[in-house]
Amino acid sequence: DSNQIRSHGISISQIPHRMMLRAGQTADINCTQSTSNANMYWYQQKTGGPLRFLFYTVNSDEATEKGDGIPDRFSVSRKSVEKTSLKITRVQAADTAVYYCASSPQFIIL
Repeated sequence: DSNQIRSHGISISQIPHRMMLRAGQTADINCTQSTSNANMYWYQQKTGGPLRFLFYTVNSDEATEKGDGIPDRFSVSRKSVEKTSLKITRVQAADTAVYYCASSPQFIIL
């Protein structure tokens, strides 16, 4: 199940679209962009809350920046210029949220 968004001719696809896990399991969310923008990002949004910056990556694991206060259970990998993955180990009920992947040619953190 894929969730694909297109903007300015670029599409971003996240797989899976949704998941249900038990506490203690691992969540893996994969994101693919249709272009080769250097910068890719992950954000978290809990119900009724603002976007929270999780990670920023450049190219293929060339550089990674983690948002403030993000637990060590959260990690990111950049498998290629087009693909990034978010992993959450030992998931907790507090991790329930919508997770967004984004890309841009320039460095931008919302």
